[in-house]
Amino acid sequence: MGLFDIFKKKEKPKEQKVQAKESLIEAHLKKGKDGLDYLECEYWDKNADLKKFYDTTKLIICTMPETLPSGRTVYNARVAHYAINDPIHLDNEGNDIGRRNQFTRIRLGMDFVKLLNDQEYQKELMNRLLDKKRIQRYINAGLQDHPTEQPSCGNYVGYIDINPETGKYGKMFNTVVGEEVHNLPEQVKAREEYKELQEKAKEKRISELEAKRAELNKQIDKQIATEKGIYTPEDNEK
Repeated sequence: MGLFDIFKKKEKPKEQKVQAKESLIEAHLKKGKDGLDYLECEYWDKNADLKKFYDTTKLIICTMPETLPSGRTVYNARVAHYAINDPIHLDNEGNDIGRRNQFTRIRLGMDFVKLLNDQEYQKELMNRLLDKKRIQRYINAGLQDHPTEQPSCGNYVGYIDINPETGKYGKMFNTVVGEEVHNLPEQVKAREEYKELQEKAKEKRISELEAKRAELNKQIDKQIATEKGIYTPEDNEK
């Protein structure tokens, strides 16, 4: 039975472990509320750099690819970064609101066979492609109409494949796919909403600065008046 026979079963339990013996990740196949299958992968890096402040990467990826208008395909996923010993923070309804459930939505290319069976692929994917700072850079670029430091990408972050120059796995980025995802209606809408939030935040800051400036000017005027003898603090009490 091949890997994708797992995805094609007519009757599936709510959660099915699909981890291979060679795997560095723990993987489970789950049915989403939308009726689609999702592969949930958790990767713990025992040699993680302490400066990252996380050692575990969780990837939840839909096994059904999304077909872009051009006919190219990508996979929708969510990624979270946390420490294996992170405490669990529950809200009033008992939901974990800690880093384990603080996901970022992304799109990426994926080879499911290698994801489950190839350790080198897993390391490159989880440690480098899905590096937290890298993900944030691409998401930030996706919120700009014309990013300058990153290619146009929307929330597409690339894929892992063999680098022909080194013969080893490396990060790859399809600029055509990135441009297409960047201009999807949902990504355009996300940028518009982001601009509105930025503008509101700017207006709030300006308003706060003007209020502080007015208060400071008032205090300065009082100080000057007091020094000239035309105003005393007691005048405020009359």
